[in-house]
Amino acid sequence: MTAPVASRMRRESQIETVTELQPDGTAAVSLRLSDGVGEVLALRLAVPDEETGRAMEKRFQKEAESICSRVMDMLAEA
Repeated sequence: MTAPVASRMRRESQIETVTELQPDGTAAVSLRLSDGVGEVLALRLAVPDEETGRAMEKRFQKEAESICSRVMDMLAEA
């Protein structure tokens, strides 16, 4: 297996996203990032619909590390 392929597979295994349709027609999106040792970030958000949840999943899959860093920076601001 080539290094870029192995790196991509490792990254993909560290990112988990799920959108669940709720009984009231809204949805819940779960976004998780691990570092291979433990969970770094876990978010569960209520969203208006499944389409919004899927869009958030796609964005998180592309930018998980950056999103995690920005959330941590925002929460750590004095």
